[in-house]
Amino acid sequence: MNGVVDASTDVMDADDATPYVCPADSSESQGSECAGSLETDGGLLMLLFNQHDEPDAGFVREMERLAALVADVEGIHRGVLPEAMAGDDAPILDRWILARRAVPCLAGLSTGHPRLAGENRLIGTSDLWLLSKDHSWARTLSRWYRLGRPAERSGLDA
Repeated sequence: MNGVVDASTDVMDADDATPYVCPADSSESQGSECAGSLETDGGLLMLLFNQHDEPDAGFVREMERLAALVADVEGIHRGVLPEAMAGDDAPILDRWILARRAVPCLAGLSTGHPRLAGENRLIGTSDLWLLSKDHSWARTLSRWYRLGRPAERSGLDA
């Protein structure tokens, strides 16, 4: 074993004690859309948002988790020690290994990308974080994308 495992199938989310990101008290089942996120057995695919509605509780919860992560990264950058940020209640993870799991992204023909010049250039994006429910907008780790036709409707074989 090389010390890295694919954690996408059997790892439990320690915060929620479920193999996906829906709240533990959610009545939703695995593989469903729940609380502002699209879920599979392997975990959170991305956050779904509706451009015309208020964000739901699941969306807000994930936004708060990401904001907390950014605050911790900024703290490390400023020289704050993990002990000062985590406090005395940080759980201990014993006999740990580095693990890896797949993350969603988009692939398609890009036009107007700031770093990958060209028209209809085939690209793969960074990690997908947000997808509008009407599939008109997507936010990856790096940037926003306006979405055109999905591959299955544009004559491309996906």
